Amino acid sequence: MANEELQQIMQSRARMYGLLSRVHFKEVDEDFLKELKHMHFPQNTGNAEVDDAYLRLYVFLRKTHETVLDDLAVDYARAFIGSGTLDTRAAYPFESVYTSNTGLTMQDARDEVLAIYRSQGLDKSDSWRESEDHLALELLFMKELSERTHIALKTEDETEAISLLAVQKNFLEDHILNWIDMFAGDVPEYTKFDFYRAFADLTLAYTREDHNLLAELLSEDDDQVKEA
Repeated sequence: MANEELQQIMQSRARMYGLLSRVHFKEVDEDFLKELKHMHFPQNTGNAEVDDAYLRLYVFLRKTHETVLDDLAVDYARAFIGSGTLDTRAAYPFESVYTSNTGLTMQDARDEVLAIYRSQGLDKSDSWRESEDHLALELLFMKELSERTHIALKTEDETEAISLLAVQKNFLEDHILNWIDMFAGDVPEYTKFDFYRAFADLTLAYTREDHNLLAELLSEDDDQVKEA
């Protein structure tokens, strides 16, 4: 695959991961809602699950009503914070909740992702009050590394680009794809509207597809080395 095409793919990946991170980071505000309404949602991407999620978001955003921000805030609080639930159960967006035996935050997954962040010279900002294994932060990590890969390709640093792709592929395998399906399956139980349901399904479908892409790119690189 040509370098310029790869650069475009990395930029597209960074934008997508940025969007998915923002959705799970905090409630939708007026500016973000306007941004979403002006977005172009692709059709016929070749992935039926991605297409379905995009279509549902398009339909929802076309039919927004006066209380939509309040309604989405309630859905966010109920689904991701556990506000208003009788038994404190919710689709808590933390890897530890879904991968630990205790079902609690701040477990092994948090320590593991923190070590990975720091291995790449990253750490959470002082303003971030949640655990490091929050879905929004894991997706933001993927955005950052996608942007770094774009820079590496632009400067023709192939070794760095390959290293970054490998880190991203492994991170998806070990710290997103090992729980995102369970999380996406829980979101409908705690939401009234299709917005967060569609985004949860989109996150699941996109990360699966992106993992396949990264595996393919790394495989192509291995083949080139063998041919050389």
